[in-house]
Amino acid sequence: MNRDPFDNRVSGGCFKDRLRNRVGQAVARNQREGERLRARLVRFAHARRRLWHGLPAAAILSFLLCFPLRTIDLPVTEALVKGGMAAGVVALCWIIGIWGSTDGRLAKEPVEPTDENALSRWIERQRQRGVVTNRLLLGLGVLLSVAALAAICAPQLELLFSEEGQTVRALFGILLKLLAVAAVIMPVKLTAPCE
Repeated sequence: MNRDPFDNRVSGGCFKDRLRNRVGQAVARNQREGERLRARLVRFAHARRRLWHGLPAAAILSFLLCFPLRTIDLPVTEALVKGGMAAGVVALCWIIGIWGSTDGRLAKEPVEPTDENALSRWIERQRQRGVVTNRLLLGLGVLLSVAALAAICAPQLELLFSEEGQTVRALFGILLKLLAVAAVIMPVKLTAPCE
């Protein structure tokens, strides 16, 4: 009778030991991730109080920008609803930005030089580049940002240039998307370490 070598490993206990070790490692990893999540939730709720003060300001600003724009082509009651929805969307985006700012990697602690992370090595190489190269990379970043914004606002841009009478609606969509992107980025930028 031809026996499989897998049977030898199972009967010898090697398989059970490896399985037990893997399960133990997975449990330990899940516990570490759970502790990180709890710590991040605490930072989200308590440590970023100054960011929570920006939430009503962002919502009010978006309402004050979107409501008058929509009163041009809609009755006031419908414009109020559209302005309120815009305020809600921007407030939700601000909350997402606060959650993004609670990432431990954005903490104001110095990065250890022994960190062998690929991202930290790339950042260190960027710091060592010349002024011209940094300007070119900055220009490329701005160009890519404008291209991404054009891709995000493509339906509104098409509406703006193709259909008559839809100018206000298209401008409202573009403005709302710009406000939403800014609301996500601002909390992260406010808590990012200054270099």
